[in-house]
Amino acid sequence: MFRTRRWIERVEVGFGRPMDSRERVKYLHQIGQTDIEFQTDQPTEMGIDPDHPMAQKETGLEGVPLSSLADFEEAFEGINVLEHTLSVICTHCSGPASLCQMIAFAEKQGIDP
Repeated sequence: MFRTRRWIERVEVGFGRPMDSRERVKYLHQIGQTDIEFQTDQPTEMGIDPDHPMAQKETGLEGVPLSSLADFEEAFEGINVLEHTLSVICTHCSGPASLCQMIAFAEKQGIDP
């Protein structure tokens, strides 16, 4: 499979707020990295809104909160998603919601999912 093209080596990104991770993606793109993997934080993986009191100490610590379409829009603002191979690490709890958010984001950008 990889005899005619290189292996995909994704750089994992995900810390702080969506805008923090976006700035890291922009930096990585400047230095030539195009394969990016977003790690979501624990509240997102558990399906807890980052504004909920249960999520206060964990939001943005070990990943980025991507719990809404607005979070996706903020994380990818100013980034041409067609120039990157992007993935989002999700668990079985957050996977379906994240997939729906990614599809909605793509449609708002005029990209056919």
